[in-house]
Order: sequence, then structure tokens, then C-alpha cells
Amino acid sequence: MVGAGLAGLTAHHRLVQNGFSVLQIEKDTIVGGRVRTLNLQGAKADVGAQFFTRGYPLISNLVKELKLETQDSCALMGFMMKEKNLVVNTKNPFSSLTQGLVSPRSFLKLAQILVYFKLKHRKLALEDITALAKFDNMSAEDFCLKYLNDEILRNFFAPYFSAFNYAFANELSASMMVRALAHMAEGKSLFGLSEGLAGLPLTLAQNKNIMTDTAVHQIKGEEVTTDKGVFKGKKIIVATTATVAEKLLKDKFPTSLKTKYSPSTHEAILCKKNIKKGPYGTLVLPERNPFINVVTNEAQKNTKLVPEGLKLIGVLRSREGHSQNDFSDKWRLLGIKEADVLDYRITKWDEAIPVCAPGRAKEVLAYRESLKATDQLFLAGDYLGTPCAEGAVESGTFIASLFTR
Repeated sequence: MVGAGLAGLTAHHRLVQNGFSVLQIEKDTIVGGRVRTLNLQGAKADVGAQFFTRGYPLISNLVKELKLETQDSCALMGFMMKEKNLVVNTKNPFSSLTQGLVSPRSFLKLAQILVYFKLKHRKLALEDITALAKFDNMSAEDFCLKYLNDEILRNFFAPYFSAFNYAFANELSASMMVRALAHMAEGKSLFGLSEGLAGLPLTLAQNKNIMTDTAVHQIKGEEVTTDKGVFKGKKIIVATTATVAEKLLKDKFPTSLKTKYSPSTHEAILCKKNIKKGPYGTLVLPERNPFINVVTNEAQKNTKLVPEGLKLIGVLRSREGHSQNDFSDKWRLLGIKEADVLDYRITKWDEAIPVCAPGRAKEVLAYRESLKATDQLFLAGDYLGTPCAEGAVESGTFIASLFTR
């Protein structure tokens, strides 16, 4: 197994449960991939993945199986409109009306389609790329304009996709729109872990045969060449990003699976509690401020993450904002006095999340259908499922199932 992110760790976990012998190789010094939790003077800041979703049974059941303590997490989005801070709870779309984000007429359209999804697609598996592939025939923008309207796209789903997918609606498959609607219709909360989201990969890694701080240079046949020697495997699972997998496998990497990623920068700020009212919990649309994507009050998400009397604020940025080290009005925008900042960390991800473009789900499904248990080489990762932490878990579970059916 090459790579020890959530996809690789989940596959490793399931394979070991079924009696397989697995050696996992990871170039980083720690496991978890883009699920990362930092310690800031006793506060725990999730600086990669921000939450998990209860509407995805695979990850919810895995967390229960590992006996990890969970807490409901906020699912907020919104933006500044006419100097007013609009914050919408995505599991309660009615707040889009009460906050004035959309007109009553637009809200009725949104409510109708949510009722449709609640009744018609109540069994739609949000983590199942197979179920979503049937909606993969247009962009999320075209889907919204066809079945809803421009106001809902502009004031509701544009901020939604910018906050959760780091992408514009015209870049994304309609399958991502369907996933968003089904999640909202289901009304289940997001959740975090009491010790930070990194608790999941760290627990999965316990008692496993994993070599960290080991770079893989080449994969050829059964041989995996690393900076610590050559290893042989009857089966090889490459559970890295698509970019890394393509470099390692060269012409053996399917051209249909080449993937664009959105970058992001996460800034974790621990400060004293005496801060002014600021727009944390709010998305700032990139066209209004390209240097900020979403600002969250981490204490709202998980009260156990932050020592009493302090605040933990996260700033997420993607696209243009990723390359900026700072933005000039940060402290004013957050309502923080610089003197009250106790700790401050910046984490950059060049490949934060794969972009699920139109046609992508069908390409992934075709790859999956081509796999046989007798094959020697397999790929896993969130780019081979729904592009999120839950998709990584589902991808790893699927690969393991090929050998355990």
C-alpha cells in the first residue's frame, strides 16, 4: 500500500480484518494525508479536512467501530450583503429565507426540490459514486439554472460550492449539486471528533505495519522502490493523490483519471476571547474578496477543541488566495486585536480537494467496473469517489472489498 491517507488506511484496516498481510509506505512523518490536526497551546485546530458527514454511513459506522467520541459540527455558509453578515445553516435551508439570502419565490423553488429529493431519492447513497453517476451529464451551474433559478445559484449554491468544494458551479458536475441537495434534504448534521479529525487516521493506523518517512521512487511490476529499499507485493494499491500516482505509474496511470485539484490555505488563529463581532462562520465570495474563502469559529464546531476562555478561528482560502501570505485587513475583518493573538499557524495544501468536473463520476465508475480481484495494481483515493474525506473512506472500502467478497 502506497500512501497512508484515509483511503489507504481504510483499505489497510479492512484487509487486515480479513486476514491479509499489508505493508503500508508513507512519505510523510505522520499518517492521515490531508486530515491534519495541530495543537496550538492546548487548542486543537483541524487544518485539512474540516468535518465529516453523518449522512455517509461508511464513515459514521467506521467512527463508531473505532469508538471515537463525536460532536455535532456547524454547517454554516453565507456572505456579507449590504454590510450585513448573512449566516445560513445548510441543514436548515429555511434559514436562507429568514436571513434574506433568497426571495420567498426562490425559497419555494428550493423547498420543492428538497422535498422531491427527500421523497424520491431517500435511498440515494451520498458516498456512492455509482448512484451519483446518473446525474453526471451537465454542470452544477446548468443543473441549478434548469431546475431552480439564477438567484438561488448566485446567493445559495455559489457560496456553497466555494465553501465546500473550493470551486465554481460551472467547474463541477451536476452530481455534486445532487449530493448537496440530498444532504440538505436529509437534514443530518456534520460532525467532528472531540480530539480533532486526525483521531480517525491515527486510530486506524494503530497496530498496523506502516513505514512513515519513506519516499517511493518507482513502481514496476511487483517491485516498489523506496529510499529505504525495494519491497515486493503480490498486489499493490496506490492510495495517493492522482498527481502522485500519475508520476509513479507513468503510462500505467489511466489517462481518464487525470484530475485537477483546488489548492487551499488554512490559517488557525488562537486568541483571547475579547474580540469584536466579526464575520466568522461566514463565507466571503471569491469575486468579492479573492483572498478569503470561508472563515469559521472553530469553537462553534467542537467545544472540546478550545481551552476555556479562548477562541479558535480558522480562515480557509483557495484559488487566487492560496498564493497570498496575508491579506491586509485580516484583523479588522475578524474583529481581533493583534495583541490578543496567542498563536497563529498557516498550513498550505497544493492539492486540497479534487474537482469533480462534468463527466468525472462516469469515468470513475468505468474504472471501477474494469477492476478484477486478479489484477495486480489498484488505485484508491478521494479522486476515485466523491471528492471529500468520506469519499476517501468509501474508495478504500471499495478496493478492500474486491479481495474480500
